[in-house]
Amino acid sequence: MDLKHRTWPEAVELAKSASGKTNPEIAKGMTLALGRDKPFPETSVAGWFTLDRDYWPSCSIIPHLCRVLGNTILVDWMIEQLRDLPPCTVPATPGTILAVLPGLMARFGDIGEGLVAAVDDGRITPREAREIIGDVVQLRGRLDTLEGLLAPLAEQAKRRA
Repeated sequence: MDLKHRTWPEAVELAKSASGKTNPEIAKGMTLALGRDKPFPETSVAGWFTLDRDYWPSCSIIPHLCRVLGNTILVDWMIEQLRDLPPCTVPATPGTILAVLPGLMARFGDIGEGLVAAVDDGRITPREAREIIGDVVQLRGRLDTLEGLLAPLAEQAKRRA
């Protein structure tokens, strides 16, 4: 399956058709996948799969949607779009490096607060675990950003040595 040369709407349509699921089935699956108390809006799901609209699932929803659809076509499409892109290099300066720190510290704080609140009653609920995992994923992204800023400097130092 050549996802590299498909558009995002084509990938969305392919992911849904490969699942064989209806919009109501997808909405019900999303309710369960996200651990929601209220049903996931069927209108949102219908909007995602109405291809002449510019309305798509948010990035944080896509992993859950892939699970519900039973395939990774959406993520695979994204990977294919990134495959041949040259690396994005931002010149690392003390300012750009320091600019990453508030986000890092905020994520560390969110994780700490989430863990303390979660274990306060002696157990961690699935919802609390998902929220903590979300904070960990955001922290990992901030750490990746910091690594990306520092890596070119480390490479320069290696070449000079």
